[in-house]
Amino acid sequence: LVKDLNTILSLSSPLNSKKENCNVLNILERICGILDKQIKESGTTIHVSVGDNAAHIVTLKSYLESILYNLVSNAIKYKSPDRVPVIELSFDCKDDRLITTITDNGIGINMERESRYLFGLYKRFNFDVEGKGLGLHMTKVQIETLGGTIAVASETGVGTTFVVSLPMK
Repeated sequence: LVKDLNTILSLSSPLNSKKENCNVLNILERICGILDKQIKESGTTIHVSVGDNAAHIVTLKSYLESILYNLVSNAIKYKSPDRVPVIELSFDCKDDRLITTITDNGIGINMERESRYLFGLYKRFNFDVEGKGLGLHMTKVQIETLGGTIAVASETGVGTTFVVSLPMK
């Protein structure tokens, strides 16, 4: 517990790292390499689209990697047993913000029941897979630390869409 809380608190402390120019495709390629075993074992297909001027963002690379890793790995982890997993990622630029949309066809989330707890510390809604309930909380803290927002839409049995908005500079 103490170790987990220390991790959370370190994420919300003043930024010690320097922001840098990040290529979202390179980061995503690295994440897919890390998740290669899970992608292959689950048969997951990942589709990526990058809009004009959306391939690069000036931000904390480690945070962007962590955000994308958590959202993609969750999409794989919470796949539906009834269909082949498909994840669609899109990166677009709007009003000097990088809008990242991650959509899956997984088991979905009962938003009526769980929406207000979704990003809570140690909140879990599916106990069929391993987890601590830290990932979405840490993801939201990182996004907000970078000056961004995260929104979610989901339907049980259909899938989930996360939309992350981050300042481009």
